[in-house]
Amino acid sequence: MDLGEVVRRFKTFVAHRHAIGVAELDWPRHDLHHWQRGYFDRILRDEGAAVAIRQSVLANRSGACRRDP
Repeated sequence: MDLGEVVRRFKTFVAHRHAIGVAELDWPRHDLHHWQRGYFDRILRDEGAAVAIRQSVLANRSGACRRDP
């Protein structure tokens, strides 16, 4: 099994468990997607790349993320 298949199965499992939680455990329902469409991973090859990505994430995070400590 390759990494792509592992990620696909994980995402399917999480979405399924959330649906069960909503139906059976009174979890809050939301109409948001669990996963960002068009997302792709990057390999961070050095500290400079890590710093650049970190700065980009901090500059572009959503309002919900800003509330997290």
